Amino acid sequence: MSDLNISPGGVSGSAQPTPPGSVAWAVADVDPFDGTPISVDPGDPVTPDPGDSGVIYLARNDNTHDAAANVLGFARSAGESPGRAMVFYGPGPLTLPTTRWDALTGGSGGLTPGSVYDLGATKGSITATPPGAGISTALGFAISATTLMVQIGNATPLA
Repeated sequence: MSDLNISPGGVSGSAQPTPPGSVAWAVADVDPFDGTPISVDPGDPVTPDPGDSGVIYLARNDNTHDAAANVLGFARSAGESPGRAMVFYGPGPLTLPTTRWDALTGGSGGLTPGSVYDLGATKGSITATPPGAGISTALGFAISATTLMVQIGNATPLA
């Protein structure tokens, strides 16, 4: 199997090794549930498209689309359709700038060390506040303001 290199021009073979625990996936043209165009940024939780093998879209826990809460991993690189994004599966540390974590959590100052993060209700978001109902997908815990120790759990229906 050859190594992959992701660049704005696409994916090609490379002498650079693929980061451990990562693989390139195609980014879906549109979200399979709401039809909006998809753009993936580093740190976005992503899920496989249930109707198209090898294709990802932004995960979310909106309590209406169970498949959207089955998190495959986190994007390590940006990707827009048509394109590819490198996906980090974990377990292990995922480090991003605090500004990127702020965009994912809607907070400020990055992650809160010691907090457990769950899939958020908004596409591509995460939250330190677990849902009270619907579906819970644990993603990992913060070991610093910039690093999430990824430990993705199963999407679990709540009573």
